[in-house]
Amino acid sequence: MYKALQQAIAAGHLQANPSEACVLPRIEQREISPLDDTDISNFLKAIRGHRFETLYLTMLFTGMRRGEMCGLTWDCVELNSGKILN
Repeated sequence: MYKALQQAIAAGHLQANPSEACVLPRIEQREISPLDDTDISNFLKAIRGHRFETLYLTMLFTGMRRGEMCGLTWDCVELNSGKILN
């Protein structure tokens, strides 16, 4: 958007870029705290028997995120070898 407005200035359609007056919010990044052995053990106990247990286990041990898991299709999964293909 900024670049498009700059081009409008260069073409003489605008005198100033209105986006320069915008103050963007500061993005705060939270520190990542991975699960420790106790947390993993508790998590495994909590999901035992859940209908999505396999999904949760795959996410836990591959590091895949929810969107990546939901985006998998059958041609990405090789059931015989137990591999997820990219």
